[in-house]
Amino acid sequence: MNILYLAIFNSKIDREQLKVFLDTLSGVTNWFYSMPNSIFIVSTLTAAELFTQIENKFGQNRFFLTEVHQINRQGRMPTEHWDIVSSLNSVDTTPEHPKGEIK
Repeated sequence: MNILYLAIFNSKIDREQLKVFLDTLSGVTNWFYSMPNSIFIVSTLTAAELFTQIENKFGQNRFFLTEVHQINRQGRMPTEHWDIVSSLNSVDTTPEHPKGEIK
């Protein structure tokens, strides 16, 4: 089952390097971002499994990972990002749409 997570990290973690790393993880099916120092991750991994993978790669930097629940959430983002948050089925992970792209 795919789970949507929000990862928030300090400036010692470079988002470009994090994106490249996420692309190598078999349990990560997609990712996208709309704010500095954060990234949404769609994954079949548990929060603990995903966090351990990221910490092993980037060390013990400040990093917070939480599941995004479908019921109790609110914010301001582009509509296409809300579409993904609202329904994981809207994430297209076919070869024609690499990770991070939105339909």
